[in-house]
Amino acid sequence: MGGYGDIYIGYRIRDNLEICLKRINIEKMKLNYESNELKDYKEDLNNEIKILKLLSNNENSVKYYGDYDKDNEKIIIMEKCDKNLKEFIKERGKALSVEEIKNKFKGINEVFKIIQSNKIIHRDLKLENFLIKYNKEKTDYIIKLGDYGIGKFKNVSNGIFSGIKGSSETIAPEILLNKTQTYESIIDIFSLGIILYQLSHNLKYPFENEFCQLYIIYHNNFEKNNLKIEFDKSIRDENFKDLITKMIKLNPKNRINWEDYFKHPFFN
Repeated sequence: MGGYGDIYIGYRIRDNLEICLKRINIEKMKLNYESNELKDYKEDLNNEIKILKLLSNNENSVKYYGDYDKDNEKIIIMEKCDKNLKEFIKERGKALSVEEIKNKFKGINEVFKIIQSNKIIHRDLKLENFLIKYNKEKTDYIIKLGDYGIGKFKNVSNGIFSGIKGSSETIAPEILLNKTQTYESIIDIFSLGIILYQLSHNLKYPFENEFCQLYIIYHNNFEKNNLKIEFDKSIRDENFKDLITKMIKLNPKNRINWEDYFKHPFFN
């Protein structure tokens, strides 16, 4: 959770279920908030749990099993998955097909619909936060969304709601360039567009992703709306290319919104 949490693997004794435990150092989090003159850390501490509970019944979100306090730590108990999506692609050694992306993300989109209806902003969408869960025979898998540690309810404004939050590879341009005082959910659209491109291009990024170079690219093209996305010749699905192009718009004014994303012909 924003640098305050560590992940451990454990077992639930009553049914020998392998679980994931996230240990959040409360004191470290509290001191960071105080030193940066941020508001009540407790609300942000509870956001991850609230979001996990809200989404737990959907099979494409990591399940929540409970939480408790121990000494100066908050322990969150969650479903253990097999690996993250970046590890999955690396081990696989090739990109996902466009058809596979379509089929797997139809389930993920149901999670995003709940997220949008509850005015939640994830703020840290990246390949590492999409998790793979195999079936018992390991002949198939589903993709689960996880790590809501810096997620926000849009109608709750305390704590960190501005400033650079997210991962350098997928961070929305308006955040990196400090073009916005408060986040809108459309920042997650940009990040998801980068992810879909990476999945279809064997982890390749659509343009330079080194932080300083990325800043320059975003700065020089933010208002121009002319940053062209190049696709591999093997990708022939025009609906897929159209969707990605509309998602990876630097200026959020030109970016596809969530409603139109869900209704896009690629998924329908």
